[in-house]
Amino acid sequence: MKSAETTVITFHLEFDSRGELMEAMQTLKSQFGFAGEMYFKKNDDGTWRLTVLSEKRFKESTIQKMPGRVVAES
Repeated sequence: MKSAETTVITFHLEFDSRGELMEAMQTLKSQFGFAGEMYFKKNDDGTWRLTVLSEKRFKESTIQKMPGRVVAES
């Protein structure tokens, strides 16, 4: 029996406030059917970074439309 290989897509978004970050997390779950893991932390400059490890592939245009700033994609 072959196992299905799962590709994980990683991208990072940066926000000016924790509230904006929480809204983006909710948007990923409710509007885009997010499946995977998310982590966030407060940066030294006071901004917040959300790291998204997604089992679902998002179009680049969808990621660009997300609230916050895309700071890295892989």
